[in-house]
Amino acid sequence: MRNSVLLLGFIFMLLMPSCGFKEKHEAVEFYNKITNINDTLFRMTTAWHDTLDRAVLKKNYSNLPAPRTELGAFISRSRAMLGDMVPTPENEKLKDAEESLLEARAQRVADIYPVFEPLSELTPKETVAKNLALIRGDVDSEKAGIDTVKRFLKVYAEKYRMKK
Repeated sequence: MRNSVLLLGFIFMLLMPSCGFKEKHEAVEFYNKITNINDTLFRMTTAWHDTLDRAVLKKNYSNLPAPRTELGAFISRSRAMLGDMVPTPENEKLKDAEESLLEARAQRVADIYPVFEPLSELTPKETVAKNLALIRGDVDSEKAGIDTVKRFLKVYAEKYRMKK
């Protein structure tokens, strides 16, 4: 009996790689990671913009550094995690699109978001308006990048017959 169980276990281990179970599992894991990154990125960016809107109304910009730093750290971790993922012919376009999106977001968070932090209630309205013009369309451009990644995700999900 014990030998039969061992033999069946051994046969199962030999057949498992050939049935594509591991490949599908890796594809689902990759899909879930990319989806999670995009959802969190959009949520965090929207939260930063909400904080900015409140700061402009109250003329108190002291709450902006924390969410920007959090967003930057998330982008950095996501880029590192994405870089650690093994590229395959099936996920290469999706991975490239996600890397491009994260790179663009990292640049905006590092270059444009900090210009609001030194502002105060004494800052002239023209300066605030000029800085706000820098981020006009920021959420829309991020959403466009995420939509591009979602199109690649849809193709990827169809290839592996994943349910969304």
